[in-house]
Amino acid sequence: MKLGVLLDPHVAPDARAEELAHDVMARCRERDDEAHLITSKDAKGVDVKLALQPTHDCDVYLPLDGLVADAHAAAVRVRPPGLRAWLRHRAAAARARSWQEAEQQLLGGADGPLVLAVSEALRQRLRVVYPQAAGRIAVVPRGVDTEHFQREPWMDGGRALRRELGLDPAYVALFASRDPWRGGLETVVRALAQAREGDPSVHVVVAGCRLPDVLRRLARQLGVEARVHPVGPVDDLRPWLASADVLAHPTWYAPASPLVLEALAMSLPVITTSVDGAREVMGQRGGIVLEGPGEPEALAVAFGTLADGGLRAFTREDARYVAMRTRLATRLDQVLEPCRAVFERRGA
Repeated sequence: MKLGVLLDPHVAPDARAEELAHDVMARCRERDDEAHLITSKDAKGVDVKLALQPTHDCDVYLPLDGLVADAHAAAVRVRPPGLRAWLRHRAAAARARSWQEAEQQLLGGADGPLVLAVSEALRQRLRVVYPQAAGRIAVVPRGVDTEHFQREPWMDGGRALRRELGLDPAYVALFASRDPWRGGLETVVRALAQAREGDPSVHVVVAGCRLPDVLRRLARQLGVEARVHPVGPVDDLRPWLASADVLAHPTWYAPASPLVLEALAMSLPVITTSVDGAREVMGQRGGIVLEGPGEPEALAVAFGTLADGGLRAFTREDARYVAMRTRLATRLDQVLEPCRAVFERRGA
């Protein structure tokens, strides 16, 4: 089988989608098949097309970011103020219109590609919006490389990072979303103000993105600027995951957050929201699921709950256990199996 993984990073750069594309291709080659990265304009010469973004033609569709309209609506809801953000929003809106047309072509009828939803919640949402496609939607949860993400090899590095930031004795939450607005950083900052009388007080390390000026000003106004520690983009998130006591991920939208799975694999307790499809993997273990996004009071309570060192230690063990049930290799095989089935049907 010659598999084409359709992803055009020039249309909308998505590091997570690129990571998954390369993981799929590597797994495909391990199974003695060919795999190539293709775009919608250069999709010839392959037997099966697996699309990771909306396109007008594919055999298997894996909508990593869920429905186009839902992702765009979430972006609009948390769009920051300012001209630059408005211009980015206009460009994103134009892309969303184009992608929604492609999505409707893929999902608008009974016939079409097999659709792999990364969570049961996403499958239910797809069935509501595109009932004609209900019979060809399956669930393949996102996986995590539990060998790559392990806490023990990075504990010394994590302790060193805490010392560098002057946080060695502190209770540290990590915020690590690439998009500070969609990831809920404003909620985190406001939660610090709610929890500032707690003992121990919570410090937040912001990694993977810049701290927007408007949120820096908000932290100053709320009197918590000294407890917000921006470190910017990082080459490797693992030492930062090892340095933290909890992951703060009060996201506004996430069909299934890979960051949550990586944190769990690193034995890091997670605080996420009910809109994150990764909650299905967690169940009642590995952390706390907030009822909804944009609730700093609830996040402050969660910070307080996980401030208990004994509870955190127990939750860390649970977190790793949860991650081990959704290993990346297993999930990649579940993605490749329908691709192989398409190839064999055509061969027959």
